[in-house]
Amino acid sequence: MHCAHLSMLARKAPAQPTSCVGRLQPTGRKGAIVTTDDDVRQLATALPAVTEKPAYGTPAFYVSQKIFARIHDQPGVLVCWRASMEAREELLHSDPEKFFTTDHYAGHASVLVRLDRVDREELRELLVEAWAARAPRRLLTAHEPELFPDRPGSTSEASDFPRTMGTVAPRELAAHGITHIDQLPSWTERELLAIHGVGPKAIRILREELDARGLGFRES
Repeated sequence: MHCAHLSMLARKAPAQPTSCVGRLQPTGRKGAIVTTDDDVRQLATALPAVTEKPAYGTPAFYVSQKIFARIHDQPGVLVCWRASMEAREELLHSDPEKFFTTDHYAGHASVLVRLDRVDREELRELLVEAWAARAPRRLLTAHEPELFPDRPGSTSEASDFPRTMGTVAPRELAAHGITHIDQLPSWTERELLAIHGVGPKAIRILREELDARGLGFRES
């Protein structure tokens, strides 16, 4: 999508949130470790070749002249780009308390993030993935090992999950002790879908990988 078109989509609008994702205004949690606009700025500008400049009255962050994140005009909300509409829908349905959208962003590969619902580590992952979705291939290739150290091919210990899964699903699977494809046949699809952050897209990718190896998920 052309950069000018994306910038136009990013303009503020008084649209109400869609019914599936709740309220527009963020809701604080007592005792929670929350993030702020300052965290967004610090983490976004630490990424390679990033510049900050205003977009429709709020700070926005660009890589090679392409916007990948913008502070929304609603307090405590971040507009964050995704690699595709499928990735957008998966994130929206993974945790509606964190991620939502409005009619204004219909058809746009981005999500709105409630900053008081994500910690600094998750915020960085969201920004890195947004940056990767908009960065030129040569820039992404040059910095992929440092930004995605857990992906196959890095110098660190890694899983063998396909990189098309992104980082959220592999991270949540690893939290349940699942780091390799050959562990999956002991799990059912329903059990995996019950894990926070693992959606239909991740299951489809894993199913295809299992099929290629002559394996499959455990039957219910």
